Amino acid sequence: MLTYEPARVEQYDEFLQLMRNHTANYLERTMELMQMTWQQFVHLLRTVGQVYGIYEDDQLAGFYWIEEREKVLHLHGLVLTGQFQGEGIGTQVLKMLESMYRGSMDAIELGVHKCNEKARVLYERLGYETVKRLDDLGFYIMQKRLSPGPSPNAKDCIRSGAKRNSGHNLVNSGYKASLRLAQIAFGKNSRYAPNVIRHCG
Repeated sequence: MLTYEPARVEQYDEFLQLMRNHTANYLERTMELMQMTWQQFVHLLRTVGQVYGIYEDDQLAGFYWIEEREKVLHLHGLVLTGQFQGEGIGTQVLKMLESMYRGSMDAIELGVHKCNEKARVLYERLGYETVKRLDDLGFYIMQKRLSPGPSPNAKDCIRSGAKRNSGHNLVNSGYKASLRLAQIAFGKNSRYAPNVIRHCG
């Protein structure tokens, strides 16, 4: 059974390294196009949304990074360690998020790079649709609408002390920083800049 808990401060570097490893073929170029330094990206990670550890029988399997913004849940990143890839864990995480946020969010949104056709096909099979293409960056923005009606058992897999809204305050400095980065990358009306640095694999 999978369980989830907020990432500890000392785990953030491990999450960052996993993201860097999984996105090595496009991350640096994407950041360059967005005029974002690695330090700015690290700041974004530490101040926007919440990172959770994914555990399989108490063994760390990976991380996911989410942010509530208005009525859309943004999945910024989902990465798994090597031994847990290909086991359907990513699909389980997505279904857990759908169950947890159904009734409180209108949709789940994520970005997938064009290099990851396999992931895009998987997301489509799970009900995600492409709502925007960022051709300059090579990203598809995909959303899945969430039907009304919360699942009462959705929180059972979250360990004690994990607060779903922790870190999601829409007026915090991290959110404002993400909007500034969005303005740099896509213009002042963009909503997508914080979502395009994400897992490719």
